[in-house]
Amino acid sequence: MSAIRNYFTVAPPDIGVKNYRFYVVNHIAGTVGGLTHFSWLVLFGITHTYPLFYFNFFSVALFVFFIWLNKRGHHLTALLMGISEVIAHQVLGVYVLGWDAGFQYILIIASMLLFLMPKGNTLVKYIFALLCVAGFLFIELVLRKSAPLYTIDKTVLLVLDISNITLSFFFLFIWAGFYNYAIFETEKALEERTEEVARAEKKAAVGTLTAKIAHEIQNPLNFVNNFSEISAELVNEIVHAGSEEERARLLAQLKDNLEKIGAHGKRADQIVKSMFLHLRERKGESPFGEKDADLKEEA
Repeated sequence: MSAIRNYFTVAPPDIGVKNYRFYVVNHIAGTVGGLTHFSWLVLFGITHTYPLFYFNFFSVALFVFFIWLNKRGHHLTALLMGISEVIAHQVLGVYVLGWDAGFQYILIIASMLLFLMPKGNTLVKYIFALLCVAGFLFIELVLRKSAPLYTIDKTVLLVLDISNITLSFFFLFIWAGFYNYAIFETEKALEERTEEVARAEKKAAVGTLTAKIAHEIQNPLNFVNNFSEISAELVNEIVHAGSEEERARLLAQLKDNLEKIGAHGKRADQIVKSMFLHLRERKGESPFGEKDADLKEEA
């Protein structure tokens, strides 16, 4: 199973990520189409249905070339060539074997494939889609009423009808499943990208917040440092004071300095607490409350 999966999903080095899904879609279509036409080649040879037998020689060779083109990145060209074969083959199949062979159903799936290809060439896509519609209408309105060119065993005809219907549903399931998977992968990539952006925004917000905190906390720290130096000098002056009156005055100044140091220390502590509160709430609001704003004005 892994070998089969690798055959369909491992693209040549020249196929970029952008065109990978187009390569896989075409590769599945080309491979299944080639194998189907080869089986029909054998069947029409056994039943002596020579017009379709000879045509399927051409079809098998065309789908081999289809796969070759697709491997070289010519996805739309390969598909247009394949759809041209499908239109001709289905019309010829119904003309030779009649409506009951079920070839007409493949045209519906073929028209859908056009719009699973890369952007651009819109006019060409619509032209080929209309050709598919025209082919189906021609079969429905003209060939359905005509007698088949060849009459084959009813069991073989039933097998052809069932195989064509089954093949149509198979392609429908494959395309729907593949593009559902592609959409899922795209959504997953978008979610991961969104999470990355959110993490980057959070980091940026924390960085901005940290810068604001550093700026705000610098002022009270400067006050603490300044009053500490002044207080150290006051202690030295108190030791060498000449009188009790001078010592009392210096002690009063020292007490005042210590109170200011305590006030600015509490101010710094409040700023840090506000930061942690802000990070917990993650509301994007300023971490500085009214009390901190007053302290900021005082600084």
